[in-house]
Formats: sequence, structure tokens, C-alpha cells
Amino acid sequence: MVTIPRRLSIQDADYDPTLGQRLVVKLDGVDQHGRVEAYDLDASTVTRAKRDASGRLVLEGDEVAMETVSGLLEVTLSD
Repeated sequence: MVTIPRRLSIQDADYDPTLGQRLVVKLDGVDQHGRVEAYDLDASTVTRAKRDASGRLVLEGDEVAMETVSGLLEVTLSD
């Protein structure tokens, strides 16, 4: 049985991409697929790629801008 970590970051030395691909992260009921860099269930925060009002990624120089947001956080495993 796989245990969902209370917190996870793709920057962690022990990050497991196989597990990361199976996680479904929802913030306030909205799937964050393809945006999440990190989450913390205890703090109810998600660090994700920032998007503009049109849904396009926001850049800061040559990199995607990141933002940390909070709300009702739910993390589950996909089948």
C-alpha cells in the first residue's frame, strides 16, 4: 500500500517521480494537474506554476513564475 506524504516537493532529494505522477492534488476542489511543484497538507499550501487570467504561464525572465497559495487541500492517488 502506498502512503501519501504529508508534504512533497519535486526539489526534495528523495522525490519519487513515479509516486508524484500518481498524486492528484486539488485546491478548493480544483485539480492542480501539471502545475504543482510542492504541497504541504498540514499547512494547506500548494506551490504551483503561476498563470495569468487567460490561463497562460507567467514568466519571470526565462523561468516560470511560481506562487504559493492556500485553501482546502486534498491529495489522493490516481488508479
